[in-house]
Amino acid sequence: KGLNMQRAIAMSAKMSWADLSDSRLSASQLSRVEFYGTNLSRSDLSKADLTRAYMMRANLTGSDLRNADLTCCDLSNAVLRGANLNSADISGTVLNGADMTGAALISANLQGLNLVGASLSQARLEGATLQGPMLIQDVNLSKANLRNARMELILLKNVSLAGADLRGANLTMIMMMGVDLSRANLEGINYDSFS
Repeated sequence: KGLNMQRAIAMSAKMSWADLSDSRLSASQLSRVEFYGTNLSRSDLSKADLTRAYMMRANLTGSDLRNADLTCCDLSNAVLRGANLNSADISGTVLNGADMTGAALISANLQGLNLVGASLSQARLEGATLQGPMLIQDVNLSKANLRNARMELILLKNVSLAGADLRGANLTMIMMMGVDLSRANLEGINYDSFS
């Protein structure tokens, strides 16, 4: 708990179920590390290399992951409530069942995600890139801020965008099935569905 290991190198280490809350791990090399069930709440992981890290059920509540590389991670059922993922690369990551309520993902790269059964309610996704092919199913994006987000080649199935801010968003080649857009702000949206 409360480790100060900035710029650490711990590739392929096993840290499952550890309490690493309030730790300083910024700019660390943590690729392929096993963080299954690990408590990383309120930790500084900004600019960390977490490529292919195994983070199922990890607690990242309130953590700083700005500019982190989370490419191809497994964050299934992880808790990222209020986490800061601004400008992070989350491409190819599995987020099935993840709780990202209130997370900040401004200008994040979210290409090729696995996103089923997740909650991104009240998340900030302004200017984020969500590019597929991608299935977003049974996801709560209610009251999310998707202003100027770029969404391309995505199937949205049973998704709540109720009260979401989609002003200026670019939705290209999007298919929607069972999507709730009630009270969503669609001003200036560019929408192009599959033909």
